[in-house]
This record gives sequence, structure tokens and C-alpha cells, in this order.
Amino acid sequence: MGFKRFRKLYYSISIKSKLNLLIFILMAYSVIFIAYLGYKSYASVFKEKSTENLVKNVAGLSSILSDRLDSVIKNSAKILIDDKLYNSHDILKSGFDNPYLSNYQTFKSDIEIYLGSYVAASSEFDFMAFRFNTNNATYYADDNLELDSESIISNKELFQLAKNSSGNPIWYFQQEKGKPTKIFLIREVLHRQSSEVIGTLVCKVNEDYLFGTINDFLTYNIQNVSIYNDSGLLLYSYNSFKEDYRIASEELLKKSKPNGFYSAKHNGDMIYLSYNEIPKLKWKLAVFISSNHLLVDMKKVLLTIFILCLITLPIWLVLIYTIYRDIINPVYLLVDRMDKIEKGNTGITVSDDRHDELGYVFKTFNRMSEEITRLINKVYKESLMMKDAEIKALQAQINPHFLCNTLETINWKAKLYGVDDISEMVTALSSIIDANLDRNNEKMIPIRRELDYIDNYNLLIQKRFGKKISFIKSIDDDALDYRIPKLLIQPLIENSIYHGLETKKGGGTVELIISIEEDMLLIIVADDGKGIDDETLKKLKQSMEENVENQYESRTKIGIMNVHRRIKLIYGSEFGLNIFSESGKGTTIILKLPFNEDQGVGI
Repeated sequence: MGFKRFRKLYYSISIKSKLNLLIFILMAYSVIFIAYLGYKSYASVFKEKSTENLVKNVAGLSSILSDRLDSVIKNSAKILIDDKLYNSHDILKSGFDNPYLSNYQTFKSDIEIYLGSYVAASSEFDFMAFRFNTNNATYYADDNLELDSESIISNKELFQLAKNSSGNPIWYFQQEKGKPTKIFLIREVLHRQSSEVIGTLVCKVNEDYLFGTINDFLTYNIQNVSIYNDSGLLLYSYNSFKEDYRIASEELLKKSKPNGFYSAKHNGDMIYLSYNEIPKLKWKLAVFISSNHLLVDMKKVLLTIFILCLITLPIWLVLIYTIYRDIINPVYLLVDRMDKIEKGNTGITVSDDRHDELGYVFKTFNRMSEEITRLINKVYKESLMMKDAEIKALQAQINPHFLCNTLETINWKAKLYGVDDISEMVTALSSIIDANLDRNNEKMIPIRRELDYIDNYNLLIQKRFGKKISFIKSIDDDALDYRIPKLLIQPLIENSIYHGLETKKGGGTVELIISIEEDMLLIIVADDGKGIDDETLKKLKQSMEENVENQYESRTKIGIMNVHRRIKLIYGSEFGLNIFSESGKGTTIILKLPFNEDQGVGI
């Protein structure tokens, strides 16, 4: 008994009061999250400052890399200042009569010692080779025991690239499986006096010199640093990202342009990108870092606070769920009843003893359901019967007009040719008459059946007029199974023939086009007949717009007006025929109907 009294009291309290109580509880509970709000505020400032420093550091790193690249180019040019290579070229060019060449090994050793002195004195290179054009011999020196020097000097592509460079340096990236393994600077050496190409200088760049200070330069541990050449080839990469982060960072890089700062969300995290272009060579430097990585320590503190809150959370969740269920379950009940009414069930009501706002909604719904039932029984069904009778009456008006013309054709053919074609014509006519009689009470038929009626009608027209009138069809196969009102298109074709082409000297063509455009079925009937003069067309359109009979309609275009009215009755006042005509050139009738992909047009 006490529970029933409590239940009654509970239902008498308004939902607004219940929600107010819930909000009060949540506000008190939200005090616990002050630490979280402090974290969010501090995290926002920290991320802002960190990203600013990232941009500055990357700009500084770009400058360092640019300076080192300049140093590589300048140091490769120092060897050109010395006379050693030019004198050696002159010795080789003078021939083996030169006493100096009597001991070729001494000559070779001398050149390689000379190259080795440059390699030893330069931190930019760990290999240097020179190929003289005179004897096509290559001399080299290196200070890296891990290098396969013989494979380098046997690489024909290295020396081939330098041709036609006019002494300008060229960068070459040796690759394995699509990844660069060695970086070379190549240049042709021109004789200072004759500008003759004396040979090719190949310098292998020391990667430690070029990229060794990248991670040390930045003020915090970057998760991903990449350097690309001007062709987009990845030259250097330091990546501590997991696979999904690596893919997300690559997608961000593809959407970004050099000399900018970008960000993208990934799995609740933010990935930041500082993207710079190294001047002159147009190499790109991309540095990534994630928000989670920046805030990893603060998130540990937040996790501790969250665990403390989580301990008390179940109590509040039970309370929230109870109130939520009290609100949402009646709504589900109401939706279920509305769905039944939508499916055609009438007289559906909700039984409940609530006295709050939802109780009022239930009572209002019950009154509405009863009113809908009354309207359906007394108004809606009567309206449907009247529409059905009017549609049938409009369809029946077409029959006398059409049958007179058809019987005239059959009679004319019988007199002219005897009885040879009578069977074929009667079969076609029977099909059309059967459609008009509507013995199966079919209001809607597939377009393919409508086309059968049109083909039978066209047969009769061809028997009468022969080649004077031609008929062209362009039908979208996807539209064949959509359903439309019976004999919707045939009266329009009949109108084109009898009012446009029959009295035209030389005959003409009627074209039927059926297609699907977005959510509409498009039907076009066009002819190149006599057309309609402006004044007559204006009167016809006015009659169609007002949807009333007039003197003009009683004489001609009965089929057009009937089709137009049927469309408005079935599909609504926003649909109907659109007529375009020019006297002496022809007439085009355009009809657009809505359709449903699952059930067909108008169903």
C-alpha cells in the first residue's frame, strides 16, 4: 500500500521538478572536476607554448640544414681552385711519352692521396672520386671502412648524370627498395682556361654531418622528423610513432604546404606538424608531435583524479538511469502507438495513470487517435471514393474520342486492301480497348505495359498513315518496372499525331523519352508537327492552371486536359503537364512524376 502511495506521489511531481533535482545533484558532483578543468586550462596553455617553440625550433633547424647544404656545395668547389686536377689532366693529355707517366702507379697514388687529403680535412664528405675524360680512369679516396668504394665508382649513372650540367652541382640519391641509402654531390669539372670538360667529381655526403644534430637541436623529444628532397623522396626519418599515427601523419603531410603549421585529429589525439622548406634546394623538413606526448605527465595526474571520481560514480549513475528510464520508457510507448497508427491501425490509445506532463501527453494522444479514426471513417474514405470516381470518369472520356479514330482507320484499311490486315489491327485494338475497360480495376501499371499499349496504338497508326508518321522511343531500362496511372502516355502521343502531324504536309515524327533524373521520373513526348500558336497555347495553359473546362477544351486537346487532371488528383497540385510549342515547328510535352525505388512511382 505504501509503495502505491509513493508511486502516485512520484508521478504527480512534474518532470521539470525531477530534472531540476537532477541538475542540482550534478552541479554538486561537478565540484570534483575542478582539478580536471584546471588541467584543461593548463594543458591548453602548455600546448600553445610548446607548439610555438616547435615552430621556432624547426625554423632554426631549417636554417642549420640550409647552412650545411651550402657548406657541402662550397667545399666540393674548393678542389676546383687547386691546380692539381688541371695539371694532371694536362699530363694525361700529353700522352705516355710524358716522363711522369712512366710510373702510372705513382701517378694514381698521387691523385688518390690528393683526394684523400680533402676527404680527411672535410667533415662534409667521407668519399671522393674523380674520373678523367682523357683516359676514362677513376681515382678515389674514402675514410669510411664500411663503404663499398668499388661499387660506387662502377655506378655508371653517377657519372652520366653530371653531363650537360655546365659545371653546376647535382644531387644524386642512391636507393635500395625505394629508400635512399647514400647521398652524392656530382659535378663536371671544366678547364679554367679552355672550358673543356676534363672530368667528373663525385662526393659522397657524410649523413652524420648533414643530419646528425637534428634530434639534439630540438628542445624536447620529437616523435617524427622527416626530410624530403625536391622530388618528394624521403632522405631522412626519425619515427617513434605507432603504425596508425604514422599513417595519420602521412595523410596530414599530403594535405599541407611548406612553411606552415598544421594539426589534425586522430583517435581523440591531436597531431601537430611544423612543415618548412629549406631555401635554395627546396628540400622539405617535416616535424610531427602528438598532443598526448606533450601531456603524458599531466595525464597521469588526471588519471588519478578520475579513478577517485569513478569510485563514487556508480551511485550517481543508478540515480540518473532511474530518472532517465522514467522519462524515456513512456516516450518509447508513445512512439510504438504512433507507429501502429502510421501503419493503418486506428483507435490505438495509451493506458496509463500518470498525472504529470507525460500523462497529459498520453491523454492528448488518445483524443487525437480517436479524432483520426472519426475523420478516416467520415471524411477520408468518402474523399477517396470521390477521387476514384472522378479518375474513372476522366479515363472514360478518352474512350469515345480514341475509338472513333481507330474504327475509322480500320474501315479505311478494309476498303483499300481487303481483309489481310484486319486480324492484326483488331488484335492491337482489342488490347487498347481492354485497357480502357479496366476490367481488373488496375489504377497503376508498370511502364513496360504502358509501352505495350503504345506499341499497339502505333501499329494502328502505321496501318493508317504508313511512312508518313514515324515513331521514336528512348526508354531508360531502369524505369520499365516503375508504376504509373494506366493510359497516361498514350493520349499524349495521340494528341501529337491528330493535332500536330495528321494534317501536316509530308507527315513527321513523334518521339517518346522516358528517363530517371535524381528522384523524379521524366516523360517527354515531342513532335515536329504544326505546333500551337501563341494565343491558343496561352489559353490552353490557362485552362490547365485553373483546372476547368472551357470552350477550347471541348473542341481539341481533350486527352491533354484529362491526363493533366489525373496527375493532379493522384500526385498532388504541384505536379502536372508542361507544354512548350512553336507554331510551324512542333510541340513538346514534359511530365515529371515522383517515384519510390522499392515500390514504383506513386505507390
